[in-house]
Amino acid sequence: MNDLDEVVEQCRIIQEMSNDLGEMIANSSDTDEILNRAMTLTGVSKYMFEKLQYHNSIAWNNTVVALKKEQNDAISDDGTTRVSSRTFENIEKTGLIDLS
Repeated sequence: MNDLDEVVEQCRIIQEMSNDLGEMIANSSDTDEILNRAMTLTGVSKYMFEKLQYHNSIAWNNTVVALKKEQNDAISDDGTTRVSSRTFENIEKTGLIDLS
């Protein structure tokens, strides 16, 4: 998951750089072709970043959350299933979650 988080962060940086480039070009150029290409680059990088974030959240929930749920659904000494009421799903994947 750390490799995927690193890729998400790198993609976020690329998106910010393309946004900055688009703004600089818009402020300094009147050429429609250049402006259109800059706007296209900005839109594509935004789309790719949002798609990557979405799939990162799904991967997080399918691996980390499922693993923690398996650990919490362990059989107790009296033979009953112990289910944790604590939810570990991270829909927005905004940071670290304490899984202890």
